Amino acid sequence: GERDNTLISLCGSLINTGVNKNDAIQILKGWNQQNNPPLSEDELLKTINSAYGRYRKGFVEKENCYYKVEKGLVKITSFIIKPKELLILQGKDCLVSDIHTSLNSGYKDVLLENTDWHTKQKFLKALGHTDCVFLGSDRDLQLLCDYINHKIEVKKTGTKIIGLFNDNTWVVKDLNITKAGVEKDIKIVPYDKGQEAFYNKIVYGNESDVKGFYDNVLSINQPEIIIPWISWIFASPLKPVLKKNGNGFPLIFVHGSQGGGKTSTSKVLMRLCGYNISDPFSCTMRIFPMLKLLSSTNAVPVFLDEFKKSDMREDQIENLLRFMRKAYMGEVESKGRADQTTEDYYISAPLCVMGEWNISQPALMERMLLVRFDGSVKKNKSMQEAFERLKNLPLEGFMQKYIEFCLSQDVDLLMDEAKEIVDKTFGNIKIAPRIKYNLSVMIFGFRLFESYAKHNNITLPVFDYSLILKKQLKEFTGSENGFVRSALDQFIEELAVMVAINGVNLDNYWTRATVGNREVIAIRF
Repeated sequence: GERDNTLISLCGSLINTGVNKNDAIQILKGWNQQNNPPLSEDELLKTINSAYGRYRKGFVEKENCYYKVEKGLVKITSFIIKPKELLILQGKDCLVSDIHTSLNSGYKDVLLENTDWHTKQKFLKALGHTDCVFLGSDRDLQLLCDYINHKIEVKKTGTKIIGLFNDNTWVVKDLNITKAGVEKDIKIVPYDKGQEAFYNKIVYGNESDVKGFYDNVLSINQPEIIIPWISWIFASPLKPVLKKNGNGFPLIFVHGSQGGGKTSTSKVLMRLCGYNISDPFSCTMRIFPMLKLLSSTNAVPVFLDEFKKSDMREDQIENLLRFMRKAYMGEVESKGRADQTTEDYYISAPLCVMGEWNISQPALMERMLLVRFDGSVKKNKSMQEAFERLKNLPLEGFMQKYIEFCLSQDVDLLMDEAKEIVDKTFGNIKIAPRIKYNLSVMIFGFRLFESYAKHNNITLPVFDYSLILKKQLKEFTGSENGFVRSALDQFIEELAVMVAINGVNLDNYWTRATVGNREVIAIRF
């Protein structure tokens, strides 16, 4: 009766549930014995082979195109998709695949998010090439999605934030590092659309010269200038671990006059961090690119240059200062989407800001380490020679082994030792808790710097931590009292200077007044 139609229907069901052809033959041989009379074995095998060859998911691949089986073959694409791996992200997934077109073009690592399969318009936009044509309906697209899903063999964890993942694996492009070394099988993959994605800018080299680095890096400037910066960079890979204790991570502000060496030094340190771009990012970039940049990593330092009030609009300055405040604790910024949902961006990057305009906001001074370039490099030939030697080293290969070393360290023990050094240095001097913590992070980074030298059998000179700590404290506070001056403190000091230098009669500028039941001072600006 309906033996042939039933057999074809059963083949379709087995194909849809992922049963391979050999297993299907055994299952359907058992079914065939229930027929009266049963189909011949040749007829049975011919039908099964035909179904698996032509009707699997309703598509046939021919000449780098997909054809839908529908009363013959109907062409629906000018390309085929070769899935490589499925990245499982928080709240969605993304298929990494290669595309081959009927014009013999090939496109590698094309990213298709789960939402890109919803409509033809989104799908074609995600493919991004004019020779990739889709001729079917939205329903055909869903069937094609189902067809491709059955071909995915590799599934991995995806992340939009490179750096330290789950506090135990370092993730950058094409590399996973643990304390045991480089993982042969990459399980965690960075993900973001576009060639300008941040993770494409961090690539570690294969060569390194650790001894050459240590022989020169501390000679390129004065110790009180270069040590805080180096210490901050060496501590930054462990920022997520330090933050677990409820504390933030200080940003670093590099200040000084034009030509003092800020930008050229930052370019060398960027190479040390693995950057394959030559220049720091600009402080004047638009708000959304900066938001994406600062939320693309939790442990790779981000360098922003040219912080000049004269070159920036007021809103640019306010946005940057806001991001600087938020970067300390890694706060969240939400942005709306066109479909009226929101997306959260975690401002988690260790942030270095450089510029000629000094920052005096108390709220920011308590969240930073401060490096003030004084132009001494211009007059010191030995510093210039050390800088040239450092610049010519293969610095891009340094971080890979250092990260492996970092992940095997006892962070709590090192941080406790750093806090003890800070306490011993300042004794009974009262210091604001946040400032004391920032100084402890600096010492923590420098201890890592020293420990890695010892790990590589490199002997460093003995450094006096107290000189660096006292210099930093004076940079924050303008004195040694351990507290950042408030706006009122600064105002009173300015009035005192006016009186001392110009003999100003303060009675011309303020007067006592009564407002309601309160006695106040009224200031004429």
